[in-house]
Amino acid sequence: MRGTHTRFIPILVAASLGAIVGCKHESNSPTPGAEKPRSEMRELVDRLDKSGFFRFCETRQAAERAKQAVLEGRSPLSEPVGRSCPMDTEKLALGGGRDFVEACAPVFAEHGVKIEKVEQVIVISDSYYVFVNGEEFVIYTEEDTYDDKLWDIAAKGTLMMGNGLLRRAGSDEQLYMLNRGHDAVAVFLTEEQFRILHESLMPETEKPWPATAILKP
Repeated sequence: MRGTHTRFIPILVAASLGAIVGCKHESNSPTPGAEKPRSEMRELVDRLDKSGFFRFCETRQAAERAKQAVLEGRSPLSEPVGRSCPMDTEKLALGGGRDFVEACAPVFAEHGVKIEKVEQVIVISDSYYVFVNGEEFVIYTEEDTYDDKLWDIAAKGTLMMGNGLLRRAGSDEQLYMLNRGHDAVAVFLTEEQFRILHESLMPETEKPWPATAILKP
């Protein structure tokens, strides 16, 4: 019942457009644990390469560095590969959806999504909406503000918004989430790339997951 929950009260009411900035963040935490067999890592590099995973690297040298990182047992996302954007879930719950879309605009553009206008409305003690190019996306509802997992709900809503934009642009990639809390990262992947990463020897904690799995235990 509502009376038994602590109500989340957003502190921001906004409807504005900020400057679009580039997104350069990539996860650089090394893969913990024992070194993976090099043959397994070579197979992972080859499968990712064939899937187009490294095609957004800024230079051929950058792509080779990313491949070498995998061969050394690190995450495929430990080097900049042009596939990720930071996603602080606490900030998203407080109204960071617009900032997320604007920061990721260059990556979205690579997938055919042109960000022209971003607005948002946060109604105090109520719901949160983001409008991208005039299209409305619900980040969370009034009912969600009673939930102690509002940060995860906001992250899911943000990923679903991004996935909606990608589908409308005809992209074969979707947004997945890596890590949790302040260190969360949104990762652009095809379904094949997502499957390759999950079939790899990477630790489970370093594998991305879809928006639909965020609220699962």
